[in-house]
Amino acid sequence: YFTTDAPNLSQATGMAIDGSVWIVQKDGKVLKYTRGEADTFAVSGLNKPLNKPSKIVTEITMANIYILDNGNRRIVQIDKKGTFQKEYSAAVLATAKEFEVDQKNNRILVLSDNKVWELPL
Repeated sequence: YFTTDAPNLSQATGMAIDGSVWIVQKDGKVLKYTRGEADTFAVSGLNKPLNKPSKIVTEITMANIYILDNGNRRIVQIDKKGTFQKEYSAAVLATAKEFEVDQKNNRILVLSDNKVWELPL
């Protein structure tokens, strides 16, 4: 898929696809690739940098990107230009393994400590 400037996928902790490929890395960097080419992308406006991000979620029908930031016990919502929109904080996010955004029901479902937790969008 990657034509030039392929990312070091050994540093990737999550990937989402919405027509473009979005990759979040261990160091908190978010990469965007479209048709195999790297796009210029940077996250801005966070009150603190991503710390141990483990998953990234977006879809073609979503206007935003959601990143599970275990180290800061939060899910960060950014728009597809990289601008911070909102964060969802909860102690269970430190140990969360999975999450999904349910836009229809205005909630985020989180798998943490063998339980499913619900956060309002």
